[in-house]
Amino acid sequence: MPFDYLYSSIAPLVIKNISMPIAKNPFERYKIIDKHLKRNKGFTIKELTEIVNEELRMFDRNSNPDHSREVSDRMIRIDIQNMPQIFPIEIVKKGSKYYYENVEDSIDNINITEADKTAITLAIGIFSRFNGTPLYDKFSDAVTRILASSVLRKINTTDSKRYIQVAEVTEGAGIEWLETIYNAIIDKKALKVHYKSFGEHISIKTISPYMLKEYRNKWYMIAYAKEIKHDNKTILFKLGRIDQIEESYEDYYIDPKFNQEQYFRYTLGVFHLHDSTPIEVKLKLTGPIANLVSEDRIHPSMEILSKNEKEMIVQIRVYETPELYSLILGFGEYAEVVEPLELRIKMKETLQKMRFRYE
Repeated sequence: MPFDYLYSSIAPLVIKNISMPIAKNPFERYKIIDKHLKRNKGFTIKELTEIVNEELRMFDRNSNPDHSREVSDRMIRIDIQNMPQIFPIEIVKKGSKYYYENVEDSIDNINITEADKTAITLAIGIFSRFNGTPLYDKFSDAVTRILASSVLRKINTTDSKRYIQVAEVTEGAGIEWLETIYNAIIDKKALKVHYKSFGEHISIKTISPYMLKEYRNKWYMIAYAKEIKHDNKTILFKLGRIDQIEESYEDYYIDPKFNQEQYFRYTLGVFHLHDSTPIEVKLKLTGPIANLVSEDRIHPSMEILSKNEKEMIVQIRVYETPELYSLILGFGEYAEVVEPLELRIKMKETLQKMRFRYE
């Protein structure tokens, strides 16, 4: 899986980076220092500072004339100390000059396979949907460090967008709360959430979050809410409706009835019906939809009961929700509800009302 490859490639770098103070965007400097140290010629800190500043000025003149950067001797000294902790290199000092200990050393020497590179390309494209969020910023240094290597020079978040497109996170998706909620789940900490209901009324709820789920470019949270009046206090919250999150000094509550593996078992999207029994839905599919569904299961519970050249009968076990109606209607003329009879009647009534709309 792409994220498995990405994790195995960058996790050691991230771990090292956690306890190491790194100036913002140091990798341009690393590349410049690396380019000159590879010449197998020693440089003093002052010489490297002058070289880095000159190349940064040239870059800024070409790309952003209104912006100019200047680094100090101290910054270059810190870079020299940090580079061996990040990359497979050794920098030694002889007299006042710095050298690569091995003439073959380079920050480009990242040992990954072609499969790794392909996987990282895909993962970066997927992960870019979080760009601009604290979650993305936390790992962007590690990702950038990989991109800095000439081994992966063609893999960059700008160019890869030409070949890999993922759904854009829409406004109001709630991604700004992802890191806070994720950390609360991991650390088992309660939160105070200022939550906006349908009528724009904001109420404060003390929650114990359990899960995060993305659906149709929107983010949701499953959490226990102390203030809920009915018995089932573990419910779904839309992150886009959160107005503010504060720390809570109350204890994190673990709902004994909540089962992470089972919560969405009978769900087609995000709707979960407490204390409801899922229904067995039998569908007759024809034409291109039959071929499509045979390749891409519409639900984990799907079973193919019969199939021939003309039609396919499938069965799914799901809650009866608006998402079920949308799924069936989305198949158009190529889908027919066989069972249960009640659902068949409802679909017939819905189609009759739709027909009247167009008459």
